[in-house]
Amino acid sequence: MSSASRHAAWTQRLVRQTLAVPDAGGAYTSAEDALVDLVHRTLQRGSDRPIQAALSQLWANNQDEAADRLRFWADCCASTRDDLVMQPTDAAEAEHLEATIFLLPIIGLLPPQAVWPATIVDNALTSITQSFRRHGLIGEGPSVMIAPYWYTTHDLPTTWSGRRQWLDSGVHAVIHRGQNFFPPSHAETPSSPAPSLQLRWIVGIVIEADDQLSWLSADPEDFDIDDEAWDAWESTLVQALDPLFPPDTTYWILHPGEWTTTVTEGILYYHRTALGLQLHTFPPTASVYVQQTEDDTWEIQWTHDGHEQHYPWTIPDDSEQSLLAIVATLRLSSVDSITIQAGPTSPRD
Repeated sequence: MSSASRHAAWTQRLVRQTLAVPDAGGAYTSAEDALVDLVHRTLQRGSDRPIQAALSQLWANNQDEAADRLRFWADCCASTRDDLVMQPTDAAEAEHLEATIFLLPIIGLLPPQAVWPATIVDNALTSITQSFRRHGLIGEGPSVMIAPYWYTTHDLPTTWSGRRQWLDSGVHAVIHRGQNFFPPSHAETPSSPAPSLQLRWIVGIVIEADDQLSWLSADPEDFDIDDEAWDAWESTLVQALDPLFPPDTTYWILHPGEWTTTVTEGILYYHRTALGLQLHTFPPTASVYVQQTEDDTWEIQWTHDGHEQHYPWTIPDDSEQSLLAIVATLRLSSVDSITIQAGPTSPRD
């Protein structure tokens, strides 16, 4: 069978199984369990093509609810495996474990000439790893492995199958106590003569049996770690990071979390911080113009002491949600006059 025929066969299996899941009012059924297993096996083959083709077919037939279900499980199966088994050392039964890959965004304002390191040295790596249990992000049962690299946003896999490969690699590293994890693929960011704001990602794997970790929920409102514990955990990370950078580096440490939501929140926080710093350094002397671009991102322009300033808001997000975030950032920066142009010929105040 050719590669195209195999993809087509997997596509049709995904479509049939997705449509076979009944509307059970939120209850998990055997048909949905079969769909999850099929999605897992599809991603293990290393390609998103059958899932994307199945989604296109479902959308073309106005099966939007079924398509949403398939996308949900593709995202979940890319980030989580529930097929791990810990063999007991005595007569106890084998323990079934779940492994989830997660992200921790770190934003740093580096002084001139400073370069973000490529790796996380052993002492810092140990401190970061131990901080999860020390400050109550996990209990006694789960274990955490942190990859020893700093990743740029461009390093992170953008496909479900690519993320699944990273998860499998991390699980292998945990089980075999090694560091067999994907190294960053992008070159080191060169030093800048001016202060530079940079976003980096820490990638981790958490393995647990039955603990429900609120910070791994896709809904930020489920995050139930109290402020005191969160502040203590953040302080521990700052202490671990400080020796890696010049003393006058400033950090913004975001919540760790599940992959998709955290990528969106990390990029959004970076843009809001970067725009706010630029507005603080070069405060507008007249109205700020927010112009929608042809690819549905936004360009922010203003004048400071006769010189034009601009900021490209290149977030691949819903255009209206991005606009709301831009306006909120401008208001926080005490910008009173804003002119918005959504599209080529529709200016409005």
